Amino acid sequence: MAGLSNEGGVVETERTRELIAGWMEAQGSRDPGKMAALLAEDARVLWPVGAPIAGFEGRDDVVDGFASGRGPKALGVVPATMSVDPHRIVVDGSTAVVEFTLTAATESGGTYENRYAFFYQFNDDGLLAEIREYGDTLNAARQLPNVFAHKLGEIQ
Repeated sequence: MAGLSNEGGVVETERTRELIAGWMEAQGSRDPGKMAALLAEDARVLWPVGAPIAGFEGRDDVVDGFASGRGPKALGVVPATMSVDPHRIVVDGSTAVVEFTLTAATESGGTYENRYAFFYQFNDDGLLAEIREYGDTLNAARQLPNVFAHKLGEIQ
């Protein structure tokens, strides 16, 4: 992925704070235009190994994935019920890390709650180039056994 660096480069920490705030607002609103304006053409989202979806590749796929709720739907949660409670945001150079708890209703009528850390990497143009998700997939599998049934056998 061209243009990624975190060596005190072009995108300074304060600018990254503004960029991550803008992304979180755009993602929370699920506004495709706002999200697209903040993403690099070759942006990608990488999910943890064991997740029920591989991730998103390219600006259009990332926008569609977040705007449509494709990721949460793959987990079996209802996107409209999602609540994100940020615990901390750490920014250094062109990288931001957001730690949060996500809660949502499940399609089966239960409640899903899990902690996540997302790493956001901005490129030299100030566009979001990569999102790496880290979540407790074992906790998710225990709460959503039908979604992770293929993996539970491997880890029990």
